[in-house]
Order: sequence, then structure tokens, then C-alpha cells
Amino acid sequence: MTLASLDPLARALPVPLAIVDRHGRVVGANRRLEELAGRPVGELVGVLLLGELIETSADAEARLRRALDSGSVELRLRGSFRGTSSDTRSSTVLLRSFTHDGELRVLAWLDDGPAETSGGDGDAELQEALRQVAKARHNLNNLLMGLLGHAEFLREMDQLPEGARARAEAVMQQVGRLRDAVQRLGAIYKR
Repeated sequence: MTLASLDPLARALPVPLAIVDRHGRVVGANRRLEELAGRPVGELVGVLLLGELIETSADAEARLRRALDSGSVELRLRGSFRGTSSDTRSSTVLLRSFTHDGELRVLAWLDDGPAETSGGDGDAELQEALRQVAKARHNLNNLLMGLLGHAEFLREMDQLPEGARARAEAVMQQVGRLRDAVQRLGAIYKR
């Protein structure tokens, strides 16, 4: 699963995001993280978030390992991001777990601001981005429910030709799949 499979909005967010698997390895990244790392997502997949991409203490790595083993991650760690240049910059990493298709995944957000920033403003940026995603999810759900209702109405009409009934059923199935994808997006910001 990649960020792109969750939502195009997540891929386009201006903050660096990664999705990490149960082993702490990157399985998806957005454009901003690709820019900072100087590598496309294909080269980031499989990289250990802590240790290879973010230099941090052994204690922080152990905290993440314990959280991954417990199946619930909500951590804030400090480290140094390894970017495109030889210098590294201080970074705050916020991690929150969610489940996708029965698999534990972790959304990792990196505060890529200057080292002297406290990270508090980054928290506000992340919260605002998540609010925007929630608002878009809500609006999409409303539209999808309207489409689903109209398709169900058409399917149940007595005078509807069989071919049109099959098309209404196909619309219902596609809208249902889209609704499920939009609802999975909610796993990112729900606690």
C-alpha cells in the first residue's frame, strides 16, 4: 500500500509523509519526502525509517520497536534527517498507527523545518492538513451516498430494461468500492 493508494491528497500534502510497515521499513512516501530525500519512492521503499532515513538514538529505535510489537504506535521522536546533501538537519518524527486490510501500518510525518524550530508549528500544520483531509472525506462520502441512492432507485424500477438494471448494479458496486477507499482514509486521523 502506498500513500497514493490512500488518497491523492495525502500524496500532495506539503509535509513529508511516509507509510511504514510492522518492521519499520518504508512502504510508501509522498512527493515532499521524495524531494527531501533526493530519491523517488521506489528507492525509498524498503529503507528503515529510523536508522537509514532518520538518524536517531538507540532508545528511540527501541521505543518504535516496542510500539510496533504492541500493534499501537503514537510516538514523537527527535532525529536527524538524511537529505540530499551531506549535511543532516534536526527533525521531529510523529508516528501514528492504523490498520489497512488487517495489516498494521504507521503514518510517519517529518517536520522538515530548520533545527531551531520547536516542532509545535509543525504539529499545527499536520493537524490542519488532517482537518482538510477529513473535510474532503466527509464531502466525498456525501456525494457517494447520493450516487448510491440514485443507483439503487434505478435498479429497483419495474420498467427498467435489464441492460440498464445491470449498469445500475455496476454503478452501485463501483460507488461502494470508492466509498470503502474513502472510509479507509479515515484511519489516518482517527485515534
